[in-house]
Amino acid sequence: MSVQVRRLPIQLLPDATRVITRFFGPGEENRIRDIVGRLLAVSETAVAALVANLELDSEHKLTCAACGLTYSCNRGSISELNPPR
Repeated sequence: MSVQVRRLPIQLLPDATRVITRFFGPGEENRIRDIVGRLLAVSETAVAALVANLELDSEHKLTCAACGLTYSCNRGSISELNPPR
């Protein structure tokens, strides 16, 4: 069976003002601890090199700033997950 399709001159484009950030929970607490542990094992130098290579638009820069603020507010909890060596 064939279907007739008629293309319309309509284009759907993204609207950065309507982006909603959603919480992503990667699973159980043990999995979260493992992920945080791996992230904390990355050196500051390596992080700086990775971030320097990112090309972000203004909307993503705001998201990164929000992540940094969230980290600053929760630094104590993160330290509990991975005590200093």
